[in-house]
Formats: sequence, structure tokens, C-alpha cells
Amino acid sequence: MKNRYEDVSLDYKAERLSLMYTLHAISRLSKDEIELLKALRRDITLLDKCNEESGEIFPKIRKILSQFNLSSIEEVIDAVENYNLFELYNF
Repeated sequence: MKNRYEDVSLDYKAERLSLMYTLHAISRLSKDEIELLKALRRDITLLDKCNEESGEIFPKIRKILSQFNLSSIEEVIDAVENYNLFELYNF
């Protein structure tokens, strides 16, 4: 006899941040950091163009990474895009 109840649970992906954690991390970003995320989302090669002597962009990136507890800015952008938060927050 075939089981009439199907397994409809969603796959849990441990590498993804939870929605609540992501929203909390975004809420703690400044306007400049959000603008930086928007710019990096459009063109991630901006990081290659910026050198460490500019000094201003790297502390912002380090702060964003610490808020999200991730190791790269690409992971932050992916986490925010997973929930379409760029559109939700008008990023």
C-alpha cells in the first residue's frame, strides 16, 4: 500500500542565514553601508579597483561582514539576494 502522505518538508540548507538573522543584520547597517552593498551587487569588481590606501571602504566591509558573521562580501550579497531583500528594502 502506498503512503498517502507525501514528505513536503523543505530542504534545510545550513549554509543559509535565517531570515530573522538576515533582517536583523540589515537593520543594523548604516545608509552608507547599504549603498556600498548596492554598488557591490551591481559590480563586485569594485573591490579589485579599490586599494587598501583608500581606507574608507574596507572598514565598512569589515563591519558588514561582522554584522552578518560571514567571511566574504559575496556571501553577504548572496544571503540578502536569497530572500529578495534588495527589492524589499529598495536596495
